Amino acid sequence: MDKLELHLTYKEREEFIKPFHAKAREIKGSDYYHCEVKINGELYTSYVNYFEFFYDGQDLRETYEIIYDLKSFLEKPIEEATIIDAPQLPKNIIVAFEYALIKYYIKHSTHHCFFTQDNTVKINLLFQSIKTNEIKNGDVIKYKITPTPNIGEVIKNLELMSNKGAIIRLDGNRSLDPDQIESLFYNLSPEVIASIEYFEEPFDKLDKWSHLACSQDIPQAIDESFKFSEHSSIAEDINHIIIKFGVNCSVFEYFQLKKDDRKWQITITSGFEAPKLFNLATHLASRERNAAGLSTFMFFKNGLKLIKDYSKEESIIKAFRLI
Repeated sequence: MDKLELHLTYKEREEFIKPFHAKAREIKGSDYYHCEVKINGELYTSYVNYFEFFYDGQDLRETYEIIYDLKSFLEKPIEEATIIDAPQLPKNIIVAFEYALIKYYIKHSTHHCFFTQDNTVKINLLFQSIKTNEIKNGDVIKYKITPTPNIGEVIKNLELMSNKGAIIRLDGNRSLDPDQIESLFYNLSPEVIASIEYFEEPFDKLDKWSHLACSQDIPQAIDESFKFSEHSSIAEDINHIIIKFGVNCSVFEYFQLKKDDRKWQITITSGFEAPKLFNLATHLASRERNAAGLSTFMFFKNGLKLIKDYSKEESIIKAFRLI
């Protein structure tokens, strides 16, 4: 077994094009830390994401250590990497170690590694950030429903997207009322309901969804409530998992999920990562046969620098190779 050391070096910030409001305050950008990870006598640059919406109040130390079996790590395909056994460490620190380990793997392993390929992925669009006349057949669109929704307006918007042939992902941020949602779906046509891929945690408790009649037609997706350590106890009626690396899942945990007998439907989304970690998420998202929730690069002033290429017509982004 080998000891790996991580040392924070300096903090950097990526500014948003315009601020948005969350948790009753204005957020103007996303912070992250540069760090150095010492692996077997070699230093690798990595990053610790610190977006305040997800990590508010987290106290970071200057130095972290883990124990990891490097020999076994290099001998196996990257997808079989052993999970870092450090439950006391926050996920953003674990991902910083993993990013450095992946670079170490690329340098020293004889196995092929998909991170060195030109990987591409289709992304979902945010309804609140696009023009309705730009919606095309086949677009995947995320639609957030506010805690006090105008039901008539929501119905109108859902019908508009469905009529244009879009696939709809609903997000309630655990803030909605079951009676409101029951009323909403009662007034939707079967065609609109068929356009909805899933509803991301509409209520404060997951089990409230199964009591609604519409739950038979629309799957619930788990996001904020997801914990890898508890994934085996997730209710059988939930198969969709929303992953944010460094927030609710690590990279090596994701690899384990991919081998799970339950065959999860996984959507990879953004936690407003540091540029290199956003690139890492893009590579990983390319392994899923669905649209990733990675359109957040459009929020940043330097958004197009986070990716190698972006096809607006096809809603496809390309990742930089990790070399």
